[in-house]
Amino acid sequence: MKKFTSFLLIILAILMFNCQCGNKSDKDAIRKLVVQWDDAIRAKDNDKIIELMAPEVVGLYSEAPILVGLDAVRKDNEAMFASSMDASSWESKIDTIIVSGNLAFNRGRLSYKMNTQSGSANDVGKWVTIWKKIDGKWKVILDATNRDQPYEQMFATVGTVEAFTRIENDWNSAVMNKDTKALDLLFAKEYTSTTSDGKVYDKKQDIADVTNSNYKIASPPVISDIRVNLSGNVAVVNGINTLKGTYNGKDISGSYRFLDVFVMRDGRWQCVSTLSSRPTKN
Repeated sequence: MKKFTSFLLIILAILMFNCQCGNKSDKDAIRKLVVQWDDAIRAKDNDKIIELMAPEVVGLYSEAPILVGLDAVRKDNEAMFASSMDASSWESKIDTIIVSGNLAFNRGRLSYKMNTQSGSANDVGKWVTIWKKIDGKWKVILDATNRDQPYEQMFATVGTVEAFTRIENDWNSAVMNKDTKALDLLFAKEYTSTTSDGKVYDKKQDIADVTNSNYKIASPPVISDIRVNLSGNVAVVNGINTLKGTYNGKDISGSYRFLDVFVMRDGRWQCVSTLSSRPTKN
């Protein structure tokens, strides 16, 4: 963070030193682009967001690795839209715009809501964007945001059990709908699944297994008896998953006891490990 702050201060100093403050038309153009950006976020329109950015764009976001290039930013946006963030509530406000030649700097504030079964939580933060005029059009070359409070602190205020019950239900929905994209976002890269018969699957294997045509769920599974032990950015979740279905023609209906370990990473809870026991009679 210290190196990043120093970098931004250097860029700002260069802009201010060379600043001719820019003409009004450039500032108005950037204001309009920020409005378009906000509208695209609220509409979850990833293509329109990417259109605002240069190929070499760099993204620096809270609790996430550095992003370089359009593909990395696009994937990060997809994860954001798939999270519990209420995109329709997104608001930003410009505090400053500085234009110098073909470079521009602006900063401001942002706010949005996170949805949970027990209500919504407000998140606020700040942002800095550096633009470059390329072929007569302003394009983002660096975008940085930072929230005012740790994500897990904000998330915990709305009820830990309710929050993870929603995550577990979303997991079941993704399996029922054969939604590989949702599962890819939910599972961490080092994710492992240990089944009730002792088999161990990695992330790729587990997604392929639960989304193939031989895994059939007759009705939405029911999550119950959720218990959560939360320590910083790590959560251990115990519960019961009751389902009706078949696997390779074999009846797998029953109530499964599970233990899931989640980490807070890239601004969302991701599962790193899951363990299930054999079903018990209902």
